Amino acid sequence: RLLLSKLENRPQLAPMENEACEAVRQKLQRTGQQLQGGLSLPMEVLRTPIAGDMAMAMGFSQRMMQRDLSTATVGAGAAMVATDVLYTDFITMLRNRTLVLAMGARLIAGLVGNVSIPRQTGSVTINWVAQGGAAAESDATFAAVPMSIKTAHAIQDVTRDLLLQGTPGVEGIIRADLLAAMSIAIDSAALHGTGTSNQPTGLAVTAGIGSVAGGTNGAAPTWDNIVALETTVANGNGAESMAGYLTNSRVRGQLKRAQKFTGTNGVEVWGPTFPGDNPAAYGSLNGYRAGVSNNVRNDLTKGTSSGICSAIFFGDWSDLVIGQWGSVEILPDPYTQAATRVVRMHVYQSLDIAVRRPQSFAAMLDALTP
Repeated sequence: RLLLSKLENRPQLAPMENEACEAVRQKLQRTGQQLQGGLSLPMEVLRTPIAGDMAMAMGFSQRMMQRDLSTATVGAGAAMVATDVLYTDFITMLRNRTLVLAMGARLIAGLVGNVSIPRQTGSVTINWVAQGGAAAESDATFAAVPMSIKTAHAIQDVTRDLLLQGTPGVEGIIRADLLAAMSIAIDSAALHGTGTSNQPTGLAVTAGIGSVAGGTNGAAPTWDNIVALETTVANGNGAESMAGYLTNSRVRGQLKRAQKFTGTNGVEVWGPTFPGDNPAAYGSLNGYRAGVSNNVRNDLTKGTSSGICSAIFFGDWSDLVIGQWGSVEILPDPYTQAATRVVRMHVYQSLDIAVRRPQSFAAMLDALTP
């Protein structure tokens, strides 16, 4: 409805959706941000679940979607039977979970200019002096954590005929796919962004975070590695207000089969889920919450172990910052391919990733799994 109202320039086709977009646009304008004329969507749409009752999410009841039809033989009645497109039971694509924000990362929205977060890196030196002796002068030292716009952009082409003739769920399916892909891209960048080729600098390549190595060519993760990640952060006085582990499903499987101490009672390294957590997305390690997302890479290289190593992160996730310029925007373009009646849908989001205190994190990037 929203996309058709934009293309037809008839806001009355989607009054609620347009009102929500207008509220976001006015909020952004009050902060002095320059918009590009697209549809400014609330940040909450990135967190809207894709799975579940699609009929309820799109405002349709089961009564509206069901039809009672029957046939006797192919020749007698089959030609009169319509094909029902059961989009209320639409089968969504299986996707990686996005857990960085759920682990406690900070979202700073409404940014306009480039950002510089001041950070203290050193303190004065205390001198013990004799009576009448002079102390040596010393200074605290400071640095800056910069953030600047990095833009993620995706394009989806859809024919005008499909928008007009498809079930009312088509627009929702297109929107859900664009926004889910954007969410995964942001989550992945926060963990493994290269800092090159217009990407943010992700946690794995941030200078100064702690490192726990399995071996020259990697190694299967053990209880000792898990404790070492915590110890590395603690040795650097890393904050622990939102501390937790984050890894992928392969590492979880390995740690469920690994004993804490060989030859003892066989208690596995991977612990039970905390109360209220989803067992498919979380467990526990070393007394901390442990998230499971396949946005954590399993194709890293260490020595001769090429493209088969996984990552395990530990740290205070509140020290990971996602800065957001503007909102996620969807821009329908009916002009570029007007000759073929194809509407080009753009989705884009401008953001950057920063780590406030690298000492709050440690990573094992050479975990081997079956």
